[in-house]
Amino acid sequence: MIEICTNCEGKIGMLEKAYLYDGNIVCRLCHNKLNNIHDRPPTAKSKKKVRVGWCFFFAMIVFLVIFVSNFDATTKNAPRPDSETKPRKIHKQQSKTIEEEPVPTLDKSPAIQKERLDMIEKMIGKGVFCKVECLATIPKVWVMSRFYLLDYESKNLLIGVVYAYYFDSFNQFDMVQLKDCNSGRVVGDYHWNYGGLKMR
Repeated sequence: MIEICTNCEGKIGMLEKAYLYDGNIVCRLCHNKLNNIHDRPPTAKSKKKVRVGWCFFFAMIVFLVIFVSNFDATTKNAPRPDSETKPRKIHKQQSKTIEEEPVPTLDKSPAIQKERLDMIEKMIGKGVFCKVECLATIPKVWVMSRFYLLDYESKNLLIGVVYAYYFDSFNQFDMVQLKDCNSGRVVGDYHWNYGGLKMR
């Protein structure tokens, strides 16, 4: 499509370039005239100025590249405050001595032991215990039918008396075993560290 120059109303050829001036389509001559551009071939002096300008531009680019590379090298070689200037913290494991809790001991005075023995003999006399014996390391309480009629607190208290009579302290390995006087089978155990009496 052939454009018409708004300024000179001349035709702009199919192979020519159209220009815009203040929103209007103009030809190249009118565009140069309106913009005070002389349509003259560049002289040797103007070419020299262009060459000098390009040389200065490339020189500035080279200078910036050298400056940036030197700056990066300086920053890389500079000590980092986080890794080198700050003192390293050395974590030392402090050995803590674990103090074992003292095992509570039982009162083994003759008077208290006599009271315990009297309680055991009294339970045998009333038909609660059949017998109490300690042939090896584990005391055995042989219980009768009246023992089963007692509530748990009373059972636990009576077997605790037997435990205190035979042992000097509350040790996790110490126990009292309960056996039925008629059947001979084990019906319970007493462990201090397990909360006392456990019936089977």
